[in-house]
Amino acid sequence: MRRTLSKPDAYQILVGRQDNHQQRDRLLVAMAVRMARAALGWSQSELGQFLGMSQRAIHRIEQGHSEPRRTTLLAIETLLTKAGLKIEDRSDGGFSLIVPASMLGDACAPVNVAAPSLADFSADADESDAAVELARH
Repeated sequence: MRRTLSKPDAYQILVGRQDNHQQRDRLLVAMAVRMARAALGWSQSELGQFLGMSQRAIHRIEQGHSEPRRTTLLAIETLLTKAGLKIEDRSDGGFSLIVPASMLGDACAPVNVAAPSLADFSADADESDAAVELARH
């Protein structure tokens, strides 16, 4: 039996393009999270603890195997901002990770980086900051 190639229909081409964009977005998130975690000197487990996620969930995000929910992306962004990092979109479609000079040197857990966990993302951030302050003393 001989197979012949048929002309793909337009819907399949558009779906394929959408999948490529989704895959590209997942890979950009994966690279940004991996780079930020490396800049902070944190393990996947440590990042997961700060976010209320498992190490496996962080690994899947960093490998581009899962598409994080919006609340997960917001929690990651909040945590990285509190840690002093900034991720900026570039006009060429890439991104830049901004690491302040004060963070260069010994890698350690910065003070006061508690971000709302995914379970209580809408909870008051002041309560979680107070809990971290108490835990530090």
